[in-house]
Amino acid sequence: MGDIIEAVAKAFNQFGPVAALLAGLAGMNAFFIWRDYRREASQGKQIAELQQAYTNTVLPLLTECKEAIASCKEVIYQNSQIITSWLNNGRR
Repeated sequence: MGDIIEAVAKAFNQFGPVAALLAGLAGMNAFFIWRDYRREASQGKQIAELQQAYTNTVLPLLTECKEAIASCKEVIYQNSQIITSWLNNGRR
């Protein structure tokens, strides 16, 4: 940390306050661009992993649930037909 302060002080004395300020701003901009690039790369990786998990886990589960619901719907329909025929035939 002392080396950085020493370098800034040397640049300030050698090139003047405006040049040192501009160099500092350029350094800060470079840091923020690097940091944001790393964040975007990390988020892109997380999104890809979530999409992979969705494809591998959620879609098969949805397919299974769809089949189970269709099966239950068929059983409910058959039970309704049986009850309706009983009621129509006088069984109460």
